[in-house]
Amino acid sequence: MLARRVDEEALFAALSSNRLGGAALDVWWQHWDPAHPDRRPSRSPFQELPNVIMTPHCSGFTKGTAERRWVELAENLDRFVCREPLANVVTVT
Repeated sequence: MLARRVDEEALFAALSSNRLGGAALDVWWQHWDPAHPDRRPSRSPFQELPNVIMTPHCSGFTKGTAERRWVELAENLDRFVCREPLANVVTVT
């Protein structure tokens, strides 16, 4: 498989002006890690566009990844029980 770079600014402009109907984005320009837990998936706010679905690139699996997923699941269960907004909600329309 050949990796290709995408012109983020051009893609964001095409999506935000509806010249491109939608996109499903799977790869982040910077990956989250314990030292940088607040890294954003892009320099452009793709997550604010209604015609974009974003997911982190998840081809790797480690013990740390599994532990973080269980922690996130437990935190979301706590939020649900306390009637608080859930984290990481994906809305598909």
